[in-house]
Amino acid sequence: MELWDLYDENENLLGKKHERGKELPEGCYHLVIHVWTFSKGKLLVTQRDPKKPYGEKWEVTGGSVLANETAVEGAIRELREETGIRCVKDELELFVTKIEGCCIYKSFILVKEIDPAVLKCQEGETIDIKFVNRWQWLAMIENDEVAKPIVRHYHTYQKELDKFFQEEDR
Repeated sequence: MELWDLYDENENLLGKKHERGKELPEGCYHLVIHVWTFSKGKLLVTQRDPKKPYGEKWEVTGGSVLANETAVEGAIRELREETGIRCVKDELELFVTKIEGCCIYKSFILVKEIDPAVLKCQEGETIDIKFVNRWQWLAMIENDEVAKPIVRHYHTYQKELDKFFQEEDR
């Protein structure tokens, strides 16, 4: 059973826990994180397990923040679990916070040289991991290979995110 802390729209803790899978009470939100990881000017993407919603689609690291966990702690945990990458708080830069539906999204940027040997998929979550340049990423979006929520987030902040890609020839 996965538990989340509940927040109001101003990110104040409400002192209530919520069980994943149940309907959230009116006016309550939970934290969800994304980590946009760039190494050598390329974006790290993971492919979702076929049994999950948006199965076999590509995405950036993300997930719900657990009860008694901060957004940064959740980002560090999700990155380690889903990809094998370890990072510390100071390496993550909060990029954007936005409310969508019942979620308060916290998106982080991690710019770090990653040794491909550390990459590992999380059983039941991810089935593949790769780094893509900007042109590959845009082609993946065009070919409907990327989970729709991630495409929405990318398009909303494309100008800012594209700064982290290293320009290359196609």
